[in-house]
Amino acid sequence: MLGVSVHYMINSVIRFDHRDFLKAMKVDLGPVLGHTGLWALRQQINFAVETKDNELKKKAKVCLELIEKLIENNYDVIGEEKKYNFINKFGPKKCPDQQIKRKDIKHLYSWTHYAPL
Repeated sequence: MLGVSVHYMINSVIRFDHRDFLKAMKVDLGPVLGHTGLWALRQQINFAVETKDNELKKKAKVCLELIEKLIENNYDVIGEEKKYNFINKFGPKKCPDQQIKRKDIKHLYSWTHYAPL
């Protein structure tokens, strides 16, 4: 489940606008938002370095930074749209042609489907 959530974050969540990003962080990505998620992203960065996949390495580093900011300051930093757009190098402000809407994803990888309250 952790690997699927990391994959979902790297390939979809960082392409969301701020509102969809916050919803995904609060609803979909529970297992990734801690030290285990940081470990998984560091492993992903190591894998990208070994395979010389610079795009994957950059995306994983952005995800790692977003989660570190979340752990340090809760939603104080990434909760502000201006700061989110500054940190996220793959967001809709910097890559508007690659923006994804959360509602357009056919199969939503939410941990709430696997671990309901």
